[in-house]
Amino acid sequence: MYINTDRKIKYSESAEMVEQINNIEDSYKRICLTWTSWLEKNNLGISLFSFNRYYQFLMAEHKAPSTINMNLVMMRSRILFLFDQVNNEIDKRATLEYKMKLLKPPSMPVKAVHQEKIFSKKEITDLICLSGKRASLIIEFLYTTACRRGELCGILLKDCSEKRHHIEITLYGKRNKLRTVMISKENYRKILNVFSGKKFLFETGTGEQYTGKAIWSIVSEASQAHIKRHMSPHMLRHTRLTHLYQETGDMKAVSLFAGHSSIKTSLDYYVHHGFDKKTLLGSLGDQ
Repeated sequence: MYINTDRKIKYSESAEMVEQINNIEDSYKRICLTWTSWLEKNNLGISLFSFNRYYQFLMAEHKAPSTINMNLVMMRSRILFLFDQVNNEIDKRATLEYKMKLLKPPSMPVKAVHQEKIFSKKEITDLICLSGKRASLIIEFLYTTACRRGELCGILLKDCSEKRHHIEITLYGKRNKLRTVMISKENYRKILNVFSGKKFLFETGTGEQYTGKAIWSIVSEASQAHIKRHMSPHMLRHTRLTHLYQETGDMKAVSLFAGHSSIKTSLDYYVHHGFDKKTLLGSLGDQ
């Protein structure tokens, strides 16, 4: 195995490994297939050399920092997975992981959310009520959970766990961070009935996984048709988090709910925060 080599190797030398990682079922599968197709097209095997080359390719294509980061996380996880299949040398694994972490996406300045990107609860409720069944459930889910469109697209049925009074769903966020959100059992049943997913919670009419672009179009078209304002999936996230902060004044809990990592770790040891089920599941009750 030549994974930890800095030299160029041919695609044929990694064909079996490519097949292995292409069969991994998770939220990174789509971009993994794009990566391995690029490797085949450029006759490159899986190694530190091709890892660096693909990073340079993404940079040259002027991909968004978030896209580059997602690809870096995906490649690291796949390469370490392959390494662990045949090697248990901790030192070599640590060196491999260190070398891969030297590549970082370009930084992106944090921008404050402008008020025009925040919607009222009445606008959200009107949009959900007036949209078609699929669009309505997608919009309500994005708002209730404050999840990103990529997180929604990647939800597998096995990521959903039924509890006594609600459904807990595991989301795979940025940098492969896990977080859990909840929805009502009623909404969960509606989603299952309308989307009839066999593998993913949300599937198209032809049984395919939704793309981020498709989710963006659904939200944008519905908002312009029914409330005469442009809305994106991320605006729903910003709106939900703003509403939660306005209702509770608890920024720490908002940060935890959003899956942000900007709050200092020490606060996690001494302060307990969270939202009760009524706040999370009854979010559209008061206008």
